[in-house]
Amino acid sequence: MQLIKKLVIVFAAALLFVCGGILTACDKTPTVTPDEGGENQQMLEDEDKDEEDEDEDDEEDENEDDDEDEDEDEDEDEDDDGNDEEDETPPETFEEAGIIYTLDIDEEGDLWYVVTSGSAASGSAVILSGICDLPVTSIAANTFRNNTAITSVVVPNSVTSIGNRVFQGCTNLESLSLPFTGRFLNGSVFTNFGCIFGESDFELNSIAVPKSLKTVIITGEQYEISSSVFGNCVNIKNIILPSTVEYIRHDAFLNCSSLESIVFSESMIKIGENAFDGCSALSSVFYIGDSASWNLIAISGADNSNLTNAGRYYYSETEILDGAHWRWVDGIPTVWGG
Repeated sequence: MQLIKKLVIVFAAALLFVCGGILTACDKTPTVTPDEGGENQQMLEDEDKDEEDEDEDDEEDENEDDDEDEDEDEDEDEDDDGNDEEDETPPETFEEAGIIYTLDIDEEGDLWYVVTSGSAASGSAVILSGICDLPVTSIAANTFRNNTAITSVVVPNSVTSIGNRVFQGCTNLESLSLPFTGRFLNGSVFTNFGCIFGESDFELNSIAVPKSLKTVIITGEQYEISSSVFGNCVNIKNIILPSTVEYIRHDAFLNCSSLESIVFSESMIKIGENAFDGCSALSSVFYIGDSASWNLIAISGADNSNLTNAGRYYYSETEILDGAHWRWVDGIPTVWGG
């Protein structure tokens, strides 16, 4: 028994020794000296600060880029505004193709352009209808006077007045397109065609109107052809009237001895006495309408036989080969099949 007790005591002591070692080993943790811990902590703090500084730098760079972009956008907007202001300012004078336009203003502040010189124009002169959204409304007196280089002139429908002697001395002028006859649109004075050539008396049209002028085209909203307006225009061969004309007054084409063709439309209501008296060469009447509407026109029987006896053609956009219909070909009335 004593032996057994001794063995139990020895085994218990050994067991306590082993467990104590294990507990001691478990209690041991890595230790860091104060210096080493401070250095490591400082390194971590420095890295965090560097990252914060980099983030702040990035934000500043982004803000600077945004400011630069905004400045550029503002500069572009200012430039655009400046260009718009420049574009909106009409020039006092403007020149194109040898024709000079001058800005004018009335008492109410309304602006428009006047054709003031055409002395440098040549060949086919086409007057502009507007500049910088402002209309060209008139042609000053003497604008093309003695210009022998122009062969044709187109005056736009925006023009409502034409000065005296505008085309005087244009001895090579062959074709003239304008909104109205005389000096004013639907005017009651200075209605003679010769006014724009310096002559208000129709009896002197044979002298005033250039011998070279063969074709006259009226394009505006003119409602009548006044009495004697083309009287004694002995060299004109072709006249085209606008669709707005309703009335040709007496003697309108008196003694137009070279007149070969005339165009007018179904809006025509009445043709006065002697309107075509002396138009011995008239051979073609190009009518924009049909035979039924032609028969409704009140044509005075007094000395209008040159009109009624001339060949008459009715307008058709589709081909009709009966010798009695016509269409436009490059602005020229042409019989179908002709």
